[in-house]
Amino acid sequence: LFYLLAVAVSSESPRLNVVPYPSESLLGSGSSVLNSVFTIDIAECSADCDVLRRAADRYLRIISRPVGSTGMVFRQTIFEDRINASTPTGKSHSLRQMKVVTTGKEAVDLQLGVDESYALEVPGGSSADEVVTLTATTIWGALRGLETFAQLVEYSAEQSERVVNWTPLQIKDSPRYPWRGLMIDSARHFLSVPLLEKTIDTLSAMKMNVLHWHIVDAESFPYSSEKYPDLRTKATYHPSAVYSPDAIKHLVTFARDRGVRVVPEFDTPGHTASIGQAYPELIADCYDWLKSTNEGTLRWPMFNNVALDVTKSETKLFVKSIMKEMSALFSDEYFHIGGDEVDQDCWNAVPSILEWMQQNDFASYNDSTQDWIYDFTALQGSWAGFAQDVTAASSKKAVVWEESFTLGFDLSPDTVVQVWLPDDGTDVLQRIIESGHQVILSNGWYLDRQAPTCTTDVGDCPVHWMWIWTGRDMYHVEPLTPSSSGWTPSEEQAKLILVSGWTPSEEQAKLILGGEAASWGESVDDKNFDSRVWSRVPGVAERLWSPSSLDDDWEIQPRLSVLACQLARRGVQLADTQPAFCDYYDSL
Repeated sequence: LFYLLAVAVSSESPRLNVVPYPSESLLGSGSSVLNSVFTIDIAECSADCDVLRRAADRYLRIISRPVGSTGMVFRQTIFEDRINASTPTGKSHSLRQMKVVTTGKEAVDLQLGVDESYALEVPGGSSADEVVTLTATTIWGALRGLETFAQLVEYSAEQSERVVNWTPLQIKDSPRYPWRGLMIDSARHFLSVPLLEKTIDTLSAMKMNVLHWHIVDAESFPYSSEKYPDLRTKATYHPSAVYSPDAIKHLVTFARDRGVRVVPEFDTPGHTASIGQAYPELIADCYDWLKSTNEGTLRWPMFNNVALDVTKSETKLFVKSIMKEMSALFSDEYFHIGGDEVDQDCWNAVPSILEWMQQNDFASYNDSTQDWIYDFTALQGSWAGFAQDVTAASSKKAVVWEESFTLGFDLSPDTVVQVWLPDDGTDVLQRIIESGHQVILSNGWYLDRQAPTCTTDVGDCPVHWMWIWTGRDMYHVEPLTPSSSGWTPSEEQAKLILVSGWTPSEEQAKLILGGEAASWGESVDDKNFDSRVWSRVPGVAERLWSPSSLDDDWEIQPRLSVLACQLARRGVQLADTQPAFCDYYDSL
């Protein structure tokens, strides 16, 4: 007996405990038991085979955890049909080996658009075959298949064995979008290298392939520059709270081994107050103006309003040097140059900036009012052009926050625009796509936003008391249309649907590269990172990998609970989203 689940999955049908859910799967009715000496063999590989061998060793350790844990236990009998769906009734089968085959003959670099597809076959039933087969064109696809198999392995305490259910099993899988990421912020709170390693491991577990590293900001500048050493001692929380070039190289290599690209962000010209702690001459000194806006005091987060003094050649030399250093450390072809939340009033409060603007055609004199009119948007646009040129000089492509588009700046054709603001009714995403620019989506996936923000639990805007509800919102974020499950969003939730009623052409749709969940660090550090981030990111991961028709937010809940229990074995302490018991914790 086989169950074909080409796209959709429901609580009434057999379900694989995999997140994100595979594109296509063919399920049997039996179960297969891993032999006590189960091995993973790289049968065919022509390029980057060391990466694949290391991955095989990692996953063999993951699936070879001590037997004796049952994993997730659900005791709410009223929900058991929904949670446990059904159980295999067919013949048990023995598995002794996995053979991994990559068919590509040349090395394929880990860059945007790399082939991550794979096919997985787990024998079962009356078959005499005891070998699991994983086939992929590239090693990067093989990595995704290894993760799927690791999630399929369940532990049976009753029989003291490791089991794969619903065999014989066939999976053909590939991602919906090529850019599936998480943005982290190491400037508001310094994040340790071990935590970043665990973050990369967890991204790979969720088949996400981009770590967008917002490494510096107004509060601190934890990047160790060779040319500007004072940043290390004066612009950080502590001289030890800094990332050395060796640490960055290590993390980039560590990430590549797991199929994760690391995209750095050096946000300018705003969010740069920390630079002024080491090199005050590079900053627009608008602190007196800031104090005047707050009864003479300067409080956090007002530092975010301080911008670079973009009129000075020293400032351009600084930014050019830092970006050149960073570009040499990060191997990805993309570099995020920021450009968001620039408070132009800061520039307006600095007389030397105004004088420079008068002399360099960024201001015009109004004879009738006998006053100067300053074009701060043109000044900011000029800086955006400079930053793109610096990026191109290092053979990188720029990524910018959406303001660089909405303010009308001249963007290079290959500049990627990251959409993060709630739509203001002007269909920003549609306009960006129609202009020909590629897009990354983050609107609706801001992990620091408890959406919707209501004060009453009535009507169309209920209070979202628990993680399950904000995760449900994020699971339903779609680029173009509402979800197809019959779920009707509230007015506030509907804002998470970025463009409604517009159908792009096939070529235009390809300009949506994917998206990123965003973890801003004002209240996130090593202590609470796992629970703040990973409780909701799995839903984002599934939205970016799995078919859009897979959108039942209740069906994913038990799979998330199983994932939480599995990842606890790997040291990831994400919060569960429903009542259950995970006895993996006993052995942590």
